[in-house]
Amino acid sequence: MEKDLDVLGSRNALPEDFREVIRMLEAGRFPVEDAARMLGEWSEAPRKFTKIMVRV
Repeated sequence: MEKDLDVLGSRNALPEDFREVIRMLEAGRFPVEDAARMLGEWSEAPRKFTKIMVRV
């Protein structure tokens, strides 16, 4: 079983973009808990999943 990970992002973010993400995290409006939980489940049983998509 091979594992792969695609990380997509932007290098063109402005300081205000980072400030908005910080505000979202502080307000609890950012879905980090689900992503961390699902990645933990994937780590425990990788054959259970074919793909995990995290939309931000």
